[in-house]
Amino acid sequence: MKLRKRVLAAVLGAISIVSLSACNGGGGGINPFTPSRGTLRFINGSPDAGPVDVAIGGPNSTSPNWTGVPYAGGAQAAGVPNPGITSYIQFNAPTQSIFIYNNATHGQISVPQTSITITPNGRTTVVLTGSVTNKTARLVTFNEHLFQTVANSASVSFHHASVQFITTKFNVGDQKAGPNDSTSCASGFAIIPPPILFGPPIAFQEGLPQSVASTGIQFCAQSQADPTLILTLRPFDVDASNTGNVMPFTGGTSVNSDQNLSIYLIDGPASTGKPVLVGVFDPNH
Repeated sequence: MKLRKRVLAAVLGAISIVSLSACNGGGGGINPFTPSRGTLRFINGSPDAGPVDVAIGGPNSTSPNWTGVPYAGGAQAAGVPNPGITSYIQFNAPTQSIFIYNNATHGQISVPQTSITITPNGRTTVVLTGSVTNKTARLVTFNEHLFQTVANSASVSFHHASVQFITTKFNVGDQKAGPNDSTSCASGFAIIPPPILFGPPIAFQEGLPQSVASTGIQFCAQSQADPTLILTLRPFDVDASNTGNVMPFTGGTSVNSDQNLSIYLIDGPASTGKPVLVGVFDPNH
């Protein structure tokens, strides 16, 4: 009888181990042996890395979690979500190893970080930033703000993930869509304090001015070091069906009613000498 119990316990233990490893990522089921999980997405913000494959949990260049993720700051097909910003996938929290590979050669891309922290029951974004060629590539992880935007309203969040401008602070804000104010990000804009800094701090505003958001809005980031450096992003740049640049927007191919816009400041191509803004519409919670 004791022998049977020991055999049964060993079998159940083996089943548990298999279940834990099988439910680490990508699958649709919730891991019953892990008290909390989190969702993770990846942004390719390195202009010279080329399309990349990303594996979470263990090295796997042949069957990664995300395949061929292009540079997010490149040309984007009209009406198609930015392919350089992946969708969220659920993973076990709190810590997972991460491996990034060149999609063409399958060679691993070297970054200082070998693991990432996933927020339990939260949303985490990992951005590959810097230059692979210049050996400045690294990962920056954002514990995302969970929007609680009320119906018929809109919100925005800003993230600084540019290694090229790692010491630069940017003022960020919004204004009525139209000809860009080429001299200031403050004139006519609602500044969202504090200025965004490189890395985890996120600046956000829930409840944008409806007099602007419902009639046409755009967003800006202005360098404090060089006031002539002003970057802009419109809802239309994220969802090409949103021609009126309104938020929230429920027509066309709107995602989550074009209500919560998450904006990332990433490295731009070396030839431009300046960063770019990219964005994605996110759900509440």
